[in-house]
Amino acid sequence: MILLRSNIIIAGVLLMFTVSGCFEEDKRITPHIPGEEKTFVFERSMYTNQSFFDLGTNSIISENENSVWVLRFASQSGESHININSSDYWGVYNSGTAYLDSVNDKPDLDKWVFDKSSGEPDSSAFTGWVEFNDSNNVYSKSIYLIGKYDGIGYKAKWASQFLSVDDSMYLFRLMSWPGSEWTEYSIPRDPDLEYQYFTPNEGGKVIRVEPDNDLWDLEFTQYGSILYTDDGVPTPYYVRGVLLNGNGVASALDSLRSFSEISFENLPDYSFSLRNDFIGYEWKDVEVDMNSNTAVYTVKSEYTYIIRDTEGFFYKLRFISFYNDLGEKGFPVIEYLRL
Repeated sequence: MILLRSNIIIAGVLLMFTVSGCFEEDKRITPHIPGEEKTFVFERSMYTNQSFFDLGTNSIISENENSVWVLRFASQSGESHININSSDYWGVYNSGTAYLDSVNDKPDLDKWVFDKSSGEPDSSAFTGWVEFNDSNNVYSKSIYLIGKYDGIGYKAKWASQFLSVDDSMYLFRLMSWPGSEWTEYSIPRDPDLEYQYFTPNEGGKVIRVEPDNDLWDLEFTQYGSILYTDDGVPTPYYVRGVLLNGNGVASALDSLRSFSEISFENLPDYSFSLRNDFIGYEWKDVEVDMNSNTAVYTVKSEYTYIIRDTEGFFYKLRFISFYNDLGEKGFPVIEYLRL
């Protein structure tokens, strides 16, 4: 069975199949020529690094350690969502109050959240900080604690309060927690980027993390997700997976045809998804040994992902391994080909 997700019509591909009879008899059509099969081996661990990968050049465009940023701000015009860096185990507690002396500084573990990995604007840990209406924006001014997970719970390190957003910038303030003085920051928009990234370190500053949004396709990273126990209980968990560039990159999954069988002519068979975590982490299985507290990962080589990149080309991609030559996990090997 071919796994189909959100219905996104590949208009360009369908057009190629429906208008072929409209050309004059003496007009020759250049045949479609697929690309060469490529392999890429990641040399830095997904547990500690984020890698922004471009399919067209078979290269990592930029790479950074998980710990270099804490917050990111949607940079495109009209967007206003703010995200927390779950790749470095940061989480958010919404105090529900705009007054410091009313903040519960020891919230229960289940009150802490991170962003949903699907990437929708309303999936942010800071959802609700601003509401839009016809006349003016309404800001909750709620104080959010920002804390890091240590394996047992979250320890708050910062308090944040988001003040305003417009077509040019965000305005917010931050303080060390518990108790200090607010410092105000502005985050400018950049139309070439999906996000602007911020670190509170070194006095607080905007840093460059991701490349221009037309230069990369896939982000290989650790991130927070919600997994379900055998009893169906939703449980926060940190996974290693692949996220799509929000600048039009889409994907579908084929688990029926073999990698070698999939061709350009099969594209109309797929329904593509723009969901950020469509590829996600489910391209591998894990077997956990509770006695030794170890886990062994096996990639699902029968899973082939069909990907439309930022340039509009289509690729088929599968995972070959999750281990490097030393047997260390977190180093994926991918095989792919432009259709």
